[in-house]
Amino acid sequence: MSLTLVDLDSQAEEVARYVKGWKPEAILSWLRQYGTIEKVANPYDNNLYLFTSSGGIETGLSISEEGELTVIRQHTTYRPK
Repeated sequence: MSLTLVDLDSQAEEVARYVKGWKPEAILSWLRQYGTIEKVANPYDNNLYLFTSSGGIETGLSISEEGELTVIRQHTTYRPK
């Protein structure tokens, strides 16, 4: 199975299923194929990133050491199942 990422926010469920079991470095590498990743300095979460899709859509995310994604939407957080 392959997945083409257009917008992380709207495709969060599909992305979470696709990368399930991957290491964080592998997830970040895969995301870089579809946009840019910036690490965000945060004293409470060392795994916080800003993903900007090739279409310019920005989405925050956190990736746990186990590879679990948390997507940060406007004023909310969302952990895909």
